[in-house]
Amino acid sequence: MEIVYTTDDNAIVRGTPAAVSQDGTLYINTTLFGKLTPFQREFVKWHEVGHYRLQTHDEFAADRYAFDKMAGKYRQSLKRMVGTLEAILDEEEHPQARERIEALYTLCLRYDADRGNEAAAEELRKLALSGEVWRGDGKNSKQNAILETTGKNNADLMNAMATMMVANTKATSSAQTNDKTLTYLFIGLIVVLLLKK
Repeated sequence: MEIVYTTDDNAIVRGTPAAVSQDGTLYINTTLFGKLTPFQREFVKWHEVGHYRLQTHDEFAADRYAFDKMAGKYRQSLKRMVGTLEAILDEEEHPQARERIEALYTLCLRYDADRGNEAAAEELRKLALSGEVWRGDGKNSKQNAILETTGKNNADLMNAMATMMVANTKATSSAQTNDKTLTYLFIGLIVVLLLKK
């Protein structure tokens, strides 16, 4: 991958620390990139590499690519990744800024919960119960999608779903359970609860 160093005057990188072209050239905006910490620079680079490798303009997918490359490799890497997005995304200039930060935060919680962190699992449960953003890719969660299609906002249903999500996390970390099996169990639980209505 060729790297070209340029300034904020260049339209390709204006207002952003870096950008990648379709041919894989990585443009570094020295004006903004130089203000980032080494960790933040690496996250930005992996984010741009993600755009190229995945051949996508999807910011959530590129964030996920960077997350996968950096999670657990550095001290406090999860917290610093969320901090990176908070530092470089201006909510007035980037309409998806808040959603991207929340999506990355959710990924971090899932990562920690999958490794036995009970506090992270509980935070995921609280997010599910509160109806707040529950996403790792910027799209609506299964919970939100079901509630939108059924028009139901049932506390029992939401609680059961939240409990299932936490159980899924615990099962995955303790027994490396097959994701498809858990998905089928989750869908089966939802169908049973909806049929009772």
